[in-house]
Amino acid sequence: MKSVLPLSLFFFYCLAFPCICYGIHCKTGMYDTSGNAAIVISECAADQHFCSAIGCAIGTEQITVLWSCEKQNNTEVLVKRVSFENHTCMARIGHKDANMSNEEFAFPELVQLVLNDLST
Repeated sequence: MKSVLPLSLFFFYCLAFPCICYGIHCKTGMYDTSGNAAIVISECAADQHFCSAIGCAIGTEQITVLWSCEKQNNTEVLVKRVSFENHTCMARIGHKDANMSNEEFAFPELVQLVLNDLST
């Protein structure tokens, strides 16, 4: 009887809070203005509680967007991890434990920022 209680408690947590047992689902992959794309819906690791997107540009020639699962809600860390020299990058992170919270992220202000940099 003792083993039934912890097991039933585990199932209760999994039903009430599925992200604790299985991980949230996020849009993952990449897209760039050269026409390269690989986008899927992925189940994140149990310790990854955020869906993110990062947009990077090299001048106005190429804009790349990357979607992923993240452990922490820190856009600065994400930009440092992903960006390369001569890239302008912006990141967005969705709400904690919210499935597909990065699905609609776009970066129109990234394009404007790049255009402003070029005009100075």
